[in-house]
Amino acid sequence: MVVSRPFRETTFRTNEEFLESIADIMASGRSALVLNVSTPIYDHWTVAASITPQAIILRDSGTLKELRLDRYTVRRGEYRIRPRETMLVHVRPLKTGSGDSG
Repeated sequence: MVVSRPFRETTFRTNEEFLESIADIMASGRSALVLNVSTPIYDHWTVAASITPQAIILRDSGTLKELRLDRYTVRRGEYRIRPRETMLVHVRPLKTGSGDSG
């Protein structure tokens, strides 16, 4: 397993730029994107499951099910996605040794 912060040095001007980047990563498979979101009440970490034109759908341990893109933004605002804090968790395929019988 490899954990990285792929957007640590990236500035996104629009939600669309960020969505294109995370869609490419999600399409590659064997990985998960952990997003940091900020609201007036709390900062929260959540996992992106899929993307629609209107929202990022989540796999969340709390009540948050989606990030509506008409509310959340990658720029300044009360409801914010923080791309630079995004973590990519990538699982590498297992290597099998020759002659291993268990």
